Amino acid sequence: MKHPRFKIVARNVTPDIEPIQKEETPTVFEMVKNVGKSIVTNTKSVITGNGLKLTKEEADKRLTICKGCAHFDAATERCRKCGCYTSLKTYLKAERCPIGMW
Repeated sequence: MKHPRFKIVARNVTPDIEPIQKEETPTVFEMVKNVGKSIVTNTKSVITGNGLKLTKEEADKRLTICKGCAHFDAATERCRKCGCYTSLKTYLKAERCPIGMW
């Protein structure tokens, strides 16, 4: 008795799952505005005697928090919320995380 032959057809099947959209960094205008605010904030900190920078240990703690955040872009080492370079922002005493993590 002969067995019927089966033809295998490959089909391109796409699941009903929407792709995750990559979070965009702020616009250039927004980043320039953020840098301006940062200059004012850090200048005030120095003038009032609060200093400019944190210790390396304190800055490293902040940077560790940033690296664990969903808004951290590891490829550019920047925050996608404010657009800042995290290694610099975490080192400055008067700076704050845009989502309140530190």
